[in-house]
Amino acid sequence: RVVFRGDQVRDESGFYAVFTEQSASASHMAAIKFMDFIGRIDGNDSQDSDAVKAYTQVELNCLEELLGENVQAETWITLPRDRRPRSWDNIDNPVCPLLRNLYGHPLAGLIWEKHCQRAILKAGFEKIPGWECLLVHRSKQLFLSVYVDDFRMAGKKENLTPMWKILSSSLTLEDAVDSVENTYLGCNQRNISVSYLIVKEKRDMFSRLISPVQGTTLEEDKKEAQQSFDDSQILTQPSSSSQGITIPSSKNSKSSSKKQVADKGISTRVQALSSMVKDSGSYKGPIKAWVYDMKEHTEQCIERYMELAHVSESKLQKRSTPCIDDHQLLSADSTTKGSLEPIASRVVLKILYTARLGRPDTLWSVNTLARKVTKWSKSCDKRLHRLIEYLKTTKDWVQLCFVGDLPQDCWLALFVDASFAGDLEDSKSTNGAYLCIAGPRIFVPVTWICKRQTAVSHSSTEAEVISLVAALRTGGLPSLMLWELIMNVFSKTKQGTIVPQSPQRSTNRHRGQSALSSLLQDMKDIDY
Repeated sequence: RVVFRGDQVRDESGFYAVFTEQSASASHMAAIKFMDFIGRIDGNDSQDSDAVKAYTQVELNCLEELLGENVQAETWITLPRDRRPRSWDNIDNPVCPLLRNLYGHPLAGLIWEKHCQRAILKAGFEKIPGWECLLVHRSKQLFLSVYVDDFRMAGKKENLTPMWKILSSSLTLEDAVDSVENTYLGCNQRNISVSYLIVKEKRDMFSRLISPVQGTTLEEDKKEAQQSFDDSQILTQPSSSSQGITIPSSKNSKSSSKKQVADKGISTRVQALSSMVKDSGSYKGPIKAWVYDMKEHTEQCIERYMELAHVSESKLQKRSTPCIDDHQLLSADSTTKGSLEPIASRVVLKILYTARLGRPDTLWSVNTLARKVTKWSKSCDKRLHRLIEYLKTTKDWVQLCFVGDLPQDCWLALFVDASFAGDLEDSKSTNGAYLCIAGPRIFVPVTWICKRQTAVSHSSTEAEVISLVAALRTGGLPSLMLWELIMNVFSKTKQGTIVPQSPQRSTNRHRGQSALSSLLQDMKDIDY
């Protein structure tokens, strides 16, 4: 592999060269979830491709066109002795011009991005404001996500192959493969079948949240909880049957008549629940379900911890929660330097990627540790060990998503909350948010946020309002604008225009300014 020694770059006077602070655009992790949703819409698909030797595809004689005048000076390089031609043997310290973009050059990423972007825009795509890595082709109903040399395209199935051919005329790309068969940004996904009971559970939850009812008595709450528990026992795992419903075999009973009555009751309930879900929404086709599987990455985190901390697997116990309550730690633990400080960042930051991409249940714990890598204490040692134990216990956990509706029947749901003075050291609160795509038969988690506030809140209401503003600014509003674009591209049309929704439906959907005004109106319901 040939690279550019970026640490040995000098100008014509022999001084170390200074480059402008420019870099490639980052890829939104939330964009991945939107792309997977788009690929599961009826009539759509999603495919991945990689650029072959991406950086070296760019010839440096076109830099002025890519970066503008006087942005990149002409670069000359020295070659290793085993790479020099024999005719150079008599030349003292020979140099030659750099003709292609090499990995290691301070501007290599930016040069490749500009070159790649020029080819994509030439194919008819346009940038999406606020989403650096996403582009859209409106007429072909295609979305494209680009992260350095990794490409993911989702949209109308019949337009994918022709568009890959168009892009391949300007970029050297590998043959496209189905997204479900590919590991993208370190995350695996696989298709599964999902029970209609799981679908109904999500739908009922959103129905209660969107249309609040009057308060219930304690006995009614107990009855509803028992009913929900009974329904959950009908399914223990996703089924491969045609209707996605699995009824576990009952244990031997002394009374066969009671067993038959129970089985009949379960069967009747399954049929009733299934019919309720099937009749919802305007789309009657099958539900497409998949899971994000971070097992391999989680195992790597555990192995790295055991290797660097010199901990054997026998020392890792089973844990049902990822964190330790502050009151279970000694007061001296927070002031005593931790023994894992030298290796803390190498373990914590690897777990952080897992938490951001597919394990939101660990985000609070790993964020707490990430803030402490420069002031690591003995309490951090205990927290990290507990988190690793939890990851080992739950390494097989996956994140479930399913799509069984058309875009016009779906909406964005943003859940926001905050702790109040949860940090014992400085009494600061922590923001929490969870954004997902929801509908009668759809649930797709998009992004989740867990971040400590920078100021001390004086009430729970103040902490929650700050969390609301942060969630709207960083996740809610950008996703809402992208969602509007998805609706315009894929909603069913009539004579070239978007079919308007009924007034009743539009009031229940997070759409445009009506969603924001509705949100502000509902702020009066914040729990004081």
